[in-house]
Amino acid sequence: MAYRFTAAAQSASLADPLAIGTENVNKFCNQVSRVIGNLVLGNEEAEKALISMYTKTCQWKEIDETNDVSLRSERVIAVERLCEVTVGILNSKEAAKLKQLILDSGVVSKACSHLVSNHPPLYSATESQEWKAFLLRPSLKLMLSFMHGMARSHEASQRALAEKTLHILHRLEQVASDNSIGTLAENVVEALKENSEVAAQIENVRQETRQKKRQMAMAMRNKQLREMGMQMGKSGEVKVAHRRIANEPALEGVVDPLASCCICREPLFHGTRVAAAYAFASPLPGESRVPQLATVSQMVMVHIDCHQNAIRRSGGGRNVDEWSK
Repeated sequence: MAYRFTAAAQSASLADPLAIGTENVNKFCNQVSRVIGNLVLGNEEAEKALISMYTKTCQWKEIDETNDVSLRSERVIAVERLCEVTVGILNSKEAAKLKQLILDSGVVSKACSHLVSNHPPLYSATESQEWKAFLLRPSLKLMLSFMHGMARSHEASQRALAEKTLHILHRLEQVASDNSIGTLAENVVEALKENSEVAAQIENVRQETRQKKRQMAMAMRNKQLREMGMQMGKSGEVKVAHRRIANEPALEGVVDPLASCCICREPLFHGTRVAAAYAFASPLPGESRVPQLATVSQMVMVHIDCHQNAIRRSGGGRNVDEWSK
């Protein structure tokens, strides 16, 4: 009976706010945290006391939203001790039963839900203010440490964590931050990979991430090419998409280049001005009664009056015969 009382009392003292503060008490609690998870194994009363501390202390939302710095610090220290308890649980049948009790209490599910419901868009830049604020949440390190402890050598916890958190855990793996978030997330993923089924899911998520990154890189490249007036061809070559004349007036509703005058650039089908096709051509030799011509340039469309004005103004420029023939 004395052993049962001692184990239960030690479990209850781990997260007692009144026990936080003195150096000797903190040192004692840290030492107890490393062994208490194994000390209570097989002791139903002590296990229930420990489980009650998990459900009472692991309030992730309250930890993030508490404005009282002192109260938040107490809660963080209490959860840190429970994380040490979780990581310290050895691999055995009795330990698996204890982890199952912790899992059944709903603490793991609440941690997964809190993590998934609060993270920024997965593929947005981690340098954004939204990501910076998320990485500084006090609950984040605690949840990752707790998940690592639960995932070690416990298949039920591995499956429960993999069901909701694989994408965000993989994203956090790639984060470089001062509070070691990337390393903590990597530890969780490595523990999950003990399960072959979950390991296959992790590989699928990584393939999906690589594909998404390629798509985002291609979209960014195409955007930059469009800004430079270029585009990507079907075989991957880069080519000029179009060429605009400086100060060229916009042609509203005109898409076909043959639908505008090549001189004034105004639409041909607006107003009453007469237009004609213009091209350089040369006669073909032959005995045909009908004269035959071969064009040596691409045909363009031009207003007749624009053409006549160009001829009149070309005294110091083009040969008049070139325009009039």
